[in-house]
Amino acid sequence: MSLLRERNFRLFLVGYTTSMIGTGVVPVALSFALLKDGRSVQDVGYAFAAQTVPLVVLLLIGGVAADRSRKAVMVSADLARCASEAVLATLFIVSTPSLYVVMGLASVLGIGQAFSSPALSGLMPQLTSSSNLHQANAIKAAAASAGQLVGPALAGVVIAVANPGWALCIDGVSYAISAMCIVLLRMPTASVRTNESMLVQLRHGWREFSSRSWLWIIVVQFGLFRMMVYGPFLVLGSVLANRYLGGSSAWALILSAQGAGSILGGLAMQRFRPRRPLMVATLATFAFAAPTACMAFGVAAAGIAVAAGVSGVGIAVFVTLWESTMQREIPAQVLSRVAAYDWMGSYALTPVGFIIAALLSTRIGIHDTLLWAASWAVLSSAVVLSLPSVRRLQSDQSDLTNSSVKVTE
Repeated sequence: MSLLRERNFRLFLVGYTTSMIGTGVVPVALSFALLKDGRSVQDVGYAFAAQTVPLVVLLLIGGVAADRSRKAVMVSADLARCASEAVLATLFIVSTPSLYVVMGLASVLGIGQAFSSPALSGLMPQLTSSSNLHQANAIKAAAASAGQLVGPALAGVVIAVANPGWALCIDGVSYAISAMCIVLLRMPTASVRTNESMLVQLRHGWREFSSRSWLWIIVVQFGLFRMMVYGPFLVLGSVLANRYLGGSSAWALILSAQGAGSILGGLAMQRFRPRRPLMVATLATFAFAAPTACMAFGVAAAGIAVAAGVSGVGIAVFVTLWESTMQREIPAQVLSRVAAYDWMGSYALTPVGFIIAALLSTRIGIHDTLLWAASWAVLSSAVVLSLPSVRRLQSDQSDLTNSSVKVTE
């Protein structure tokens, strides 16, 4: 409750939760807007890939820019995405836009995220004291999960009664609200001035990133995870829902259940501080395989939703422990740059995953592709859990009271 009495954190939470609701709308709204127009599963994959490619390409530049002026970067990114979604929504409502137009406008979302995500990682320690940082990240994870719960459900309702373009309008409005809340934050507005070139700053960030084995190992894990698991889940899940599970409402139920599980996990993490945070975080990643495996074995929508809820708990546990560890271990002046390497490594192969999911499913079938994805999720988590540098990162007794993390490699 002390966090919610802090004006800056309260404003941030309102804007962030609203933008996450809008973000939760997009997977359902964009997929079914394309499928409604008679597009193929490959077209859905290309649209999501178009959103992710500029994210990967521009993340490092976004990290440097964010370390110089986080507030300005976040506001600019939100306004750009607001404009993009407004145009895309209008086109779907009044006409049938070409795939290239959809991909172009979707790429603006990726560009915005490339700048806003590193800025957000660096902003969190500025919003509250270090003693409240763990709870702040847990609340942030719960807020993101609330967006994942409300967004898909809202999209499902809108799509059931109207054109999917109207659902995309929600995302545009959410970015406008988020930008307004960031503008109202009372924080130092002066940009960080430096004589260092962008390449020098990137090299400094890389040294901080590569010197911590626990950091780059888990980033590699998630880069491969997003290619092998997340891509098939997002692309093929929407196709399965459209063909067999009950349409957009079933897909919205599954994504919303994942969000509900994440809310529960985020709330629980406000009081749970394990001594070995990354070991617990990695154990939580085993749950990510559950909904994909259920899809592979032809489980009904209700069963997949339950599995998605379990995976949502795992997501909240991992995100809270991961972000808190990074924010305490990485010097504040390079945090956004290190976060950019984290985001880039985690997202670099995502566009490949969307395309592979579409192509592989036409060769071996949707269910076999999803089974392979679930198997990879379990195997990768087991490998990371076996590594000493991940298991040995510890929180000593002082961490339970002062929120300080000690790394033992």
